[in-house]
Amino acid sequence: MESKNRSLKWRNSILRCLFLSLFFSSTLITFAQVNVSGKVVDATGETLIGVNVVVKGTRQGTVTDIDGGFTLSVPSANSTLVFSYVGFREQEIPLNGRNFVSVTMEQDTELLDEIIVVGYGTQRRTSVTGAVSTLSDTELLKAPVVGVTNVLGARVAGVTSLQQSGQPGQDAASLLVRGEGATYIVDGVIRSINEIDPNEIESISILKDATSASVYGLNATSVVIVTTKRGKDGKLGISYNGNYGISQNTNQIKWLDGPGYAYWYNMAREMDGDEPVFTSEQVEKMKAGVDGWGNTNWYDEVFGTGSTMNHNVSATGGTEKVKFFSSLSAFQQKGNVDNFNYTRYNLRANIDAKLTDQITMMMNVAGRLDEHDRPNYSANPNDWHNIPQQTVRALPYIPKTITADDGKEYYTSTHTASSPVSPLAAIYESGYNRPRNTTIQTNFSLNYDAPWMEGLSLKFMGAYDKFFQFNKSLTIPFKTMIGALPSATTETISYT
Repeated sequence: MESKNRSLKWRNSILRCLFLSLFFSSTLITFAQVNVSGKVVDATGETLIGVNVVVKGTRQGTVTDIDGGFTLSVPSANSTLVFSYVGFREQEIPLNGRNFVSVTMEQDTELLDEIIVVGYGTQRRTSVTGAVSTLSDTELLKAPVVGVTNVLGARVAGVTSLQQSGQPGQDAASLLVRGEGATYIVDGVIRSINEIDPNEIESISILKDATSASVYGLNATSVVIVTTKRGKDGKLGISYNGNYGISQNTNQIKWLDGPGYAYWYNMAREMDGDEPVFTSEQVEKMKAGVDGWGNTNWYDEVFGTGSTMNHNVSATGGTEKVKFFSSLSAFQQKGNVDNFNYTRYNLRANIDAKLTDQITMMMNVAGRLDEHDRPNYSANPNDWHNIPQQTVRALPYIPKTITADDGKEYYTSTHTASSPVSPLAAIYESGYNRPRNTTIQTNFSLNYDAPWMEGLSLKFMGAYDKFFQFNKSLTIPFKTMIGALPSATTETISYT
């Protein structure tokens, strides 16, 4: 008996030690992460959106929100945070036990001698008194971009981008600069900027204050100035740039399947004091896909994976007298929904010629051909019976196709509170809409440097744009099989 009692005591001691060790280890794990928050501003006190905040030596990080704030879990209260942002010096801030930090980002001093474009010419950054932000071509091309406006909101302080559509060719973002709309200038002329190939752009300047109104009028509360690339003297240089990417819906929404829909529909009716509609036998038929029942995830059937592809070939060269830059690019988008496609071809030629010692000529010619291809039913949220709307209203206990009495297979439709919906038939059988746009843009300028006064110059500039549109559409009447609404006694769903 004594030996047994000793063994039991020994075992109890071991169990206590194991329990205490597990308790302390879990406590250490629980308190290993420390939550840190903070705010990031520039030298003027303006909040910076999209600043990268990373724990030094790790890949753990976040970005600042619209108010310049951030929250991050760090390994310890003595970790070091690294702050980086385009156009500003990278900073390392030790926490030293703090759980809140205020950071003021300083502009990169190496950029102070940078030549930037403003409304009345070019200046060194150190001479600019207004609020101006710039984005160079290397910063613009750091990552594949769909359009110019889509990248400005993420990389320039005080600029917010709003993308209202994800359709190929219609996914350009609108920009708000300090809460106001912007005027867009391309090589001195008011034009749209999102259809420009980013490979053609030399720099982008954003005028954010009264400087804009002083040059472009009171309606221009802010101005986005795009300067395209110019030729360089020397041997002919040819470059190629290409990228490929895929796209998916950011938030993959999870929808009820057929059995799940039946359960919650019955539950809602019971809470209202009504009899349930769906029986267990009907649910089994949904799973088996028999007698007209089905189990269709319409969201997965409609939304898939899209792709984006861009190829660009550019050439530059010339002499001290004549220089040129030319660019040819092809851009293609395949939508997340089948039969939504967009293709764009860009061509640009910029020529600089020194006619005399005082007279310089500049000529720009740009052409663009863009083609849209979509079903007769659109994906615009404001359009009646748009495809996403049909997708979310389709009932999941109906199969996507059914074989009719004539032996042919048809897409199914489901009843709604208004008209029946059939998202797959709307995509594949409704016809098509294919607008094609052709745009030609030209600039011409002569610049005269007055020999009798240093710094005085006279400039004449003219522009001519031409736009053509050809729209080809086909509406096809199509047949679907509409499933009848079931009751508790329904064994086989009938279709008409």
